[in-house]
Amino acid sequence: LNGTYAMGDSEKQYLDPDSIAMVCITHIPTNAGIINPVNEIGNMIHDFNSREEASAKLNDETLPQIIYLVDACQSVGQISVNAMDMKCHALAATGRKYLRGPRGTGFL
Repeated sequence: LNGTYAMGDSEKQYLDPDSIAMVCITHIPTNAGIINPVNEIGNMIHDFNSREEASAKLNDETLPQIIYLVDACQSVGQISVNAMDMKCHALAATGRKYLRGPRGTGFL
C-alpha cells in the first residue's frame, strides 16, 4: 500500500449530484496516513457541472451546481499542491504548519 486511496465504483454510487450542494474533503487526513483522490473527485464534479451548465445554458455569473472545497492544511508545504489540477473552487490551508508561518495565518 502506497498511502494513496483510489475511489472505486462502490464509492461513486453515493455521489448523487441532485442532493449535493457542496463537497468538502481533506486532502491528507491527520490520522489515516492516506492521500485522498482530490483530483479524481474534482474531475467528476467538474464534468457534472459542465454538463449542467451546457444543458441549462447558464451564464458566467451563475454559481456551479456543486461547489468543491479542498482542505489542504496537511498537504500545503509538504507535497506538491495544484488547485488547478484539483479543479476545486476553493482551497483552504494554514500557514503555521509546513509553511512555517506564524500562528493564525492561512489562506483560502
